[in-house]
Amino acid sequence: TDCSQVLQQVAAARPAIVGLLEELIEDHLRHHVAHNELSDAERQNGAEELIAIIRRYSR
Repeated sequence: TDCSQVLQQVAAARPAIVGLLEELIEDHLRHHVAHNELSDAERQNGAEELIAIIRRYSR
């Protein structure tokens, strides 16, 4: 049925979306938290942004 095809497509897309999310989190950490040239305030802001995103995603 159409419903089962849509469900299969969504299920197949999920790993790709999770992989993209992992890459985006890693990129954010490298550029907005762990970058050597950032101030403590910039690092704190980058960490807070990521925490907020993770909390929204995990709901």
